Amino acid sequence: MQLRKIASTTLGALMAGASIVVPALAADLSDFPAPFVEDGTVNFTIVVGDDAAAADIVGAIDIAARLGGEAVTVSGTTTATGVETDDVPFNTNISSGSYLKTQIKSYDVPGVLQDSSVSFTSADSSDEYDFQEIIGIQNSQNTRIVTSSTASKDYGDTPALHIGNGDIYYQWQFDENFNTSLVSTTYPLEISILGHNLKITNVGTHQFTATLAEEHFMNVGDSITVNGKTVTLTNVGSSSAVVDVDGVTKIISSGATATVNGLKVKVVDVLSRDTLEESAATIQVGDEITKTYQDEDPFIGEDQDNPTWKWDLDGLTTGSAKHYIRVKFAKTLNDPDDNPPQPGEALVFPNNYAKISFDGLITHSTARYTIEYKDGVDLSNAGGSTSADVIKISSTSTNDPLQLAGGTYTDTIYLYRNNTANNAVYVFYEDSDNRIQYAEVTTGADNFADITYQETTLDLYWDNSTKSIFINETQTTPTAGNYEVVPLISSNAFAGLGATANEAEAGDLKVYGTGVGARDEDVLTNYGVIFRDPESNAGSDKVVMDVPSTQLKGTITVGPVSGATTTTTTTKTGYITQSVAKLASEVSDPATAGNLILVGGPCANMLVADLAAEKEDVKACDEWTAEDGGVVQLVNDAFATGQTALIVAGWSADDTRAACALVQNYDAQGWTSGQMTATV
Repeated sequence: MQLRKIASTTLGALMAGASIVVPALAADLSDFPAPFVEDGTVNFTIVVGDDAAAADIVGAIDIAARLGGEAVTVSGTTTATGVETDDVPFNTNISSGSYLKTQIKSYDVPGVLQDSSVSFTSADSSDEYDFQEIIGIQNSQNTRIVTSSTASKDYGDTPALHIGNGDIYYQWQFDENFNTSLVSTTYPLEISILGHNLKITNVGTHQFTATLAEEHFMNVGDSITVNGKTVTLTNVGSSSAVVDVDGVTKIISSGATATVNGLKVKVVDVLSRDTLEESAATIQVGDEITKTYQDEDPFIGEDQDNPTWKWDLDGLTTGSAKHYIRVKFAKTLNDPDDNPPQPGEALVFPNNYAKISFDGLITHSTARYTIEYKDGVDLSNAGGSTSADVIKISSTSTNDPLQLAGGTYTDTIYLYRNNTANNAVYVFYEDSDNRIQYAEVTTGADNFADITYQETTLDLYWDNSTKSIFINETQTTPTAGNYEVVPLISSNAFAGLGATANEAEAGDLKVYGTGVGARDEDVLTNYGVIFRDPESNAGSDKVVMDVPSTQLKGTITVGPVSGATTTTTTTKTGYITQSVAKLASEVSDPATAGNLILVGGPCANMLVADLAAEKEDVKACDEWTAEDGGVVQLVNDAFATGQTALIVAGWSADDTRAACALVQNYDAQGWTSGQMTATV
């Protein structure tokens, strides 16, 4: 039997809230309000000209009000019935501490495991003995959710559930003392292990013998089908029977076993009558009649040379008060080549008896942050150089993404190293008016700012001794930082990242002390941060990271292979709490401003004029006529790859306001797939 994976029925619900804020696919008007509002996340700035007409401003307000109502938060809770489930942090034993139990019993997964009794008759008595079934998960570091930052880099941005050899098992256990020496061929113990009915006829130390063949009482002329072959009782004598298997006939003495056309046949007893049709026999038929299983033997139906499941019979030790039989998972899944379960996949027990599934990740969203080298930055507004070489830390994906040590929130921080003061790094930031301000100077190992995104806070340290930026999940000292970005310093000034500018090297970015800057796969950390395409980005002297709204966890479930689930969904209207409206002059770098809604034409809004200079299909100011009226135009890859701009403009201010009304009532327009422009 091979390791089997199945798709989890709960993955869709569990991932319903996951979103990457940065758009990736080309959009058209039929997608609106995406990509400006997606999955309850607002990702746009609405821009009017510096001298915008009142009608333009009113129209922009109408659009913002409508999109604010579209920022809908949908939360879904999917609960599987008859399962044991928990959300487990990455790089944590799935059965440790307060997570999954080490032994899961029938009351944890009703309808999957049994807690019952079995009848046993001996020479002296007939009694009922209580038993239970258990699914076990060893508290082992070999069975945990791993990431590409601590396991194989080939996992990229997707976690995997590593499983250690023997860490997962099924157990059939007596709940009371049972004298195994009473079990014999005359007085067998009949139980079911993982759906296989066994008639146990002998119990030894670390082994047992069981009858595997099906037993049938047959009259002469009766036929049965076993393993695709027709078995017919053709005659019965006083001490033997004649059995035919697909045309091959053999006489078998009572109590004897013979192989007939590939099947083992045992004649248990015979009943001979004067009338042939009244004669009968009890026979056992199968691939094997009896088999002795020893500790570490392959389980029933497994590949004999490479079994996935094995017997673990240590619980049959002589003198054990409560005997048990185990079947353990006998593989080690700790490499991508082993195909360990990933989100939406499961480890299935033999006979589809139960599963341990990696359902998915907890609901979350992400915000993108960039740490990059920039030259020629004007810091003169804050008393700095007019052309400074800096390390820029920024995010346009969320409101107030960075908090300075003094408590000020910003979306952009600049670190400047003065080449005449080599022990000092100056911290600057952009205020709400996009003006650069001075924050502080750091000369040691200082927590100069925090990444703040919903429930996530990551400390940012500059450490002057190592000349590195440390990003900490939980540590409080910089050199114990979880992630390290290493700037290039030349003549005591920033000059790039790593040892060589514009070249990807492992040491450009370190995660848990391991250089990952030259990896061509995404790197997922144990907290859930994803470093995107390190090699490509480090080659451009930058680090791009997607930060989750909360620490990521994987949902691990023990239960039936298929079963009922209950989903509860709540919906609430979102509110736009961040600043989304700006004058055109306040957008210093439109390429990094996220998605843009540009209200007013190229004569009234300089960003539209700039876009017209870049895009042939966007009209310049001198190309507009009165016949154009009001226009709504979607532009993909506007000022940067992946950025979307929506132009809402008109020949006159009234035409612009009419175009704004189209956008405000977009759902009544009937915009079609591929449509990029609409007119009033």
